[in-house]
Amino acid sequence: MGFFDDVVGKAKNAVNVMGKNAGNLVDSSKLKFHAAELKGDIQKSYEALGKLIYEANKNGTDATEATAQAVAAIDELYEQMAAIEAQLLKLNNKIVCSNCGEKSENSASFCPKCGAKLEHEVPAEEEFSCGCDCGCDEETAQAAPETNCGCGCSGDAATEEKKD
Repeated sequence: MGFFDDVVGKAKNAVNVMGKNAGNLVDSSKLKFHAAELKGDIQKSYEALGKLIYEANKNGTDATEATAQAVAAIDELYEQMAAIEAQLLKLNNKIVCSNCGEKSENSASFCPKCGAKLEHEVPAEEEFSCGCDCGCDEETAQAAPETNCGCGCSGDAATEEKKD
């Protein structure tokens, strides 16, 4: 039975990995599609800004305020694009060299293009939540699981989460 258990376990792991990779591919595709939409929006915003300046210059009117608003809108689109690019890098396990901008594997310590030391983000530890608002720690919650979170409270929120 041990051999078959190993085979089944390995098959389950392979399926889980394939599922995760498929999920990453879907997420990556969605982000790339959204990035393409943003690039189009940026292009349209530049065209509108150019038209605004042309019309103001042609009519001899002051378009300073409208220009500032258009520039702010373009800056906002660029911020959204940067956030999407950061998500894509994270999904693809890539890191960008702060010295030259080259994309490298997240496991690399040095940039393959310029040799600079790559700065990796230290992942923040996730805070533990027992499922209610009592604020107990993980050790306390696991000490008495029969009270939902072990803190002695009613644990109504934890019970509701388990029902969902």
